[in-house]
Amino acid sequence: MQIVIRSFDEDDEGKDMPDTELDSASVEAALLVSDINLTRGSAELFADGKRIARLVKRGTGHAPFWELA
Repeated sequence: MQIVIRSFDEDDEGKDMPDTELDSASVEAALLVSDINLTRGSAELFADGKRIARLVKRGTGHAPFWELA
């Protein structure tokens, strides 16, 4: 499984940060890696070259959550 993490900048200037591409052994591990490495932005999960999910991290501080987009 591959993960593409797309971070948004912290200054709300509308500039996207460079994508980060990682490999993961499972969906669970992919979500954990994305949650740890992403403050704001989205994560796309790919299996066999096909996108299976796009998640957007919302919320702030102690109450972040993922939106399935």
